[in-house]
Amino acid sequence: MTTKDNTNDLIHSYQELLDNTQSQYRKSKTIGNSCYVASAMCLFVSIFCATKEHYDLATINALICAFNVFTGRLNKKNAQSCQMRADSIKKILSDLTTAQKVK
Repeated sequence: MTTKDNTNDLIHSYQELLDNTQSQYRKSKTIGNSCYVASAMCLFVSIFCATKEHYDLATINALICAFNVFTGRLNKKNAQSCQMRADSIKKILSDLTTAQKVK
């Protein structure tokens, strides 16, 4: 194998890694946003239940709301780290393609 073949294989591998990382970013961001929406809905239900003096249901919905906020925050942090990884991979790909053009 020549150096050019190795570089092409490396570029292909990094491109697949970039695609997977960007896919993970989109999934985590979507799940995080969905969790925030679900937590807002649970909060409204909790407030409604409290106004109707169903305090046990209000408490349960408030706990579900807190869980959704926690899960949403974890997913948003994961999306942010995926984006940082994708930026690093893009830089490596850029360097590899530049090195390949020079040769």
